[in-house]
Amino acid sequence: MSMESSYTFVECKKRSGSMLTTNISQIVSSIIDLVPFKRKDQRIRIFKYILGIFLPKHINESQIASEIMSSQSTMSRALSRSPLNEISNARITFLKDFFNGIGQKPKYLILDETVIKRYGTKSIEFVGKHYSSIEQRIVNGIEFLTSVLWINSRLYFPIFTTMDNSFETSTEQFDRMIESVPFESLIVLTDGGITCSEIISKALSKGYTVIGRIRTNIKVVVDDTEILLSDLNKNTKSVSSVIAWIPAYSRKVKLVFDNRLDNRVILSTDLSMDEYVILGHYSKREHIEDYFNYVKNELGLGAPVYLANSMLMHAEAVQICFTAWMVSQFWLNFKDRIGLREFVEEMRISYYLALFKLGLIPSDMDWHVYEFLKPKCIV
Repeated sequence: MSMESSYTFVECKKRSGSMLTTNISQIVSSIIDLVPFKRKDQRIRIFKYILGIFLPKHINESQIASEIMSSQSTMSRALSRSPLNEISNARITFLKDFFNGIGQKPKYLILDETVIKRYGTKSIEFVGKHYSSIEQRIVNGIEFLTSVLWINSRLYFPIFTTMDNSFETSTEQFDRMIESVPFESLIVLTDGGITCSEIISKALSKGYTVIGRIRTNIKVVVDDTEILLSDLNKNTKSVSSVIAWIPAYSRKVKLVFDNRLDNRVILSTDLSMDEYVILGHYSKREHIEDYFNYVKNELGLGAPVYLANSMLMHAEAVQICFTAWMVSQFWLNFKDRIGLREFVEEMRISYYLALFKLGLIPSDMDWHVYEFLKPKCIV
């Protein structure tokens, strides 16, 4: 560890006033301890379920229950009856304390949607037809609406996740997310399918700046002339910008045309911002795609849970897992870093070796191998 890193570590420890740890169970426990569970056994089940998400390679509710030595019916009841809002609030409180402790503030709030495909004949709440941007077609599944806080390229956290449902529109849900964010001076990053008048108004009412991709099938007014945005875009080359009034948004914005790759048009509510600065901000939106990739492939966001309450609690458990990984990685940054896949594999090695040590499973594993593969982060 360098002298500079060591100094930073000490300063962070002074600020946080708490133990700095890469131990996942301690980080998860720090979050869960903030939840006012009515019963102790409920806390234990949720705690075990969250840690269990790290263990199997291809997880579902039944496998997680098996790994943590519980029954599927017990875990189903624990998920469906969990105090979801209180757990989510506890995670956000933990994040606020963490940010204060390390002297960092989030810079971006990234909004996006992702689709989890669903198969089979079992009754699944809120399943429907949704457009998958990855497959570029309509698929049968569940759509999650997610917001992510970005601090830097190696430190970003999910903050809210909801499901597309029949009770409110996705715009209303994103508006509620923005309203609930307990941080100031953020830049809200949106994709073309999300950018709309309501979300822009909600963000601006909180003092945020909005930078988002905009669909080109709307009309804009430039120099008192109304023109279709797609036609205006055709007349641009490389990177250029223009101040325009958008009737559909009842707002004047800066439009940046980037025709170097995919003819995209980016909107900014800050009219004074340089066009390349705007594009630089918008590039941070890709981190939510990294988040979706991690939680789908490594943390089992798409595990086959069928009831809406259970699915949302499972998504919250995944968010806690990702949060714990990010926090652990922050402290590991003073020594070394590992990717999520390697991190999860080390978690599993540690878990099964712990079971062996307790005499719960037979094994002929050489303990010299254990010392060689000794995890940096253990349950």
